[in-house]
Amino acid sequence: MAIVPVKLNIRIASPEDADAIGRAHSEGWDAAYRGLMADTAVDEFIHSGDHTERWSVRLEEEPEERDVWVAEVDGKVVGFAQTGPNRPSASAHPSEPKIAELYCIYLGAGAIGTGVGRRLFAHAIDHLRSRGYEQVVLWVLERNERARRFYKAAGWQHDGTSRIDPGDGCKDLRYSIDL
Repeated sequence: MAIVPVKLNIRIASPEDADAIGRAHSEGWDAAYRGLMADTAVDEFIHSGDHTERWSVRLEEEPEERDVWVAEVDGKVVGFAQTGPNRPSASAHPSEPKIAELYCIYLGAGAIGTGVGRRLFAHAIDHLRSRGYEQVVLWVLERNERARRFYKAAGWQHDGTSRIDPGDGCKDLRYSIDL
């Protein structure tokens, strides 16, 4: 069992966090998908422009019902999670007001395996529960066994739905949990 850092703070992100979120997103993508996807796809994402600028725009323009949470250890942002209403897609059930989605959760390389991810994940889901959601869904790369174990350990189950991600052509599985 990993030891959770003593000075962990989880808070709503601000535009000033865009650089740290961008770094955690790139590092998290590399750690999560290297070896599971073609290296060219991982490299393309990591080097596909200014992640700081993208997150800066997102944090300024995201609808109010979407939240971006950051995890800080000793005052430094080491990861983030984004949640909000379920997004409808061709292979998902229509969005309903009581169904939320965990859009993403990523940690910088140094935070992986420390317990920060579990605390950040629990915080984001608890917040959705407090907003009256009855169920949460997320999408995970079928080949990402580590992430699937993480979600299963938290009580989530594959609900039988899958899709081919149009961005990378990989198969994703939908996991869900009733709150």
